[in-house]
Amino acid sequence: MARFGLYFGATVPLDQLSELAQLAEASGFDGWFCTEHHQQAGINPSPLTALAALAGRTERLRLGTAVLLPPLYHPTRLAADAAVLDLLSSGRLILGAGLGYQRGDFEAFGVPIRQRVSLLEEAVAIVKLAWTGEPFSFHGKRFQLENVTVTPRPMQSPRPPIWLAGWTEPGVRRAARLADAWLTDPILSLSAVRQLRAAYLGEASAQGAPAAITLMRPLAIGSTREAARATYADATVATYRYYWKHGALNADLEPWLQKVEDESQLTWEALAPERVIFGTPEDCIAQIQEWYAATGSSYMILSISPAAGVARWAEIKAAIELFGREVIPAFR
Repeated sequence: MARFGLYFGATVPLDQLSELAQLAEASGFDGWFCTEHHQQAGINPSPLTALAALAGRTERLRLGTAVLLPPLYHPTRLAADAAVLDLLSSGRLILGAGLGYQRGDFEAFGVPIRQRVSLLEEAVAIVKLAWTGEPFSFHGKRFQLENVTVTPRPMQSPRPPIWLAGWTEPGVRRAARLADAWLTDPILSLSAVRQLRAAYLGEASAQGAPAAITLMRPLAIGSTREAARATYADATVATYRYYWKHGALNADLEPWLQKVEDESQLTWEALAPERVIFGTPEDCIAQIQEWYAATGSSYMILSISPAAGVARWAEIKAAIELFGREVIPAFR
């Protein structure tokens, strides 16, 4: 059975956050995911805190990070905080983790961005050891731990799932080695994801590890294609231009990006195909089916970003309800 998550990156009062999460749960979504960025107004800097607040206000939704940045944490603290969240939510945590790519995130904590790979890899290893509830020691390049025990253990057995983000070949190979699933980004096109999928599956096979792919995509849904575009195009293009400025669009996988010299060249027409789940419910169903067939995935996390000129809260709620009413049933 296909599953759908909803991604929400903003920091808002708990009543508003709960309203959206409860609506997503009632509409048939399976998961609620939040991100982590620092020194950015309005963006959530503390995903575990936000999810803990939702643990008591939802019943069924899996609560996940997409993504948390382990290089910014001491892994013993991360393991303990995440275990408590798993207990508070009665075993609903999904720990989605990533390297991070924005210097501002690292500068806020005085962490050298050049160390992020080793910090991430050691953090994942330590979290896995910590979640056994047994004493362990660890001797790595970044961390030296002797006879440490982390309590409580998470509720899930043997542990909560760990999904690892990656948008390069080394990144997806790392996910195959260290994680339970590769978490794609909302940035790359379908053709680029296909290329990385081959590397991911090859590494998983070489490691004798199970392979699973979780997709992330922007959603622009409306009663007509014109309505969907009017509501979401400006905000979606602005988001991709932001990614481009921060070096997140991969020109090696998408050579046409090498010719982009100014953000004005990044238009809806250039970006939406193969990236955005867009249009009427029927359009969205067909596009999701294409993504699932091409990647072998059956889990998609969707983000909804109306333009600033529309009634954002009302539009987000309407999109959640429309997707739940007319799209999710097609996959159940």
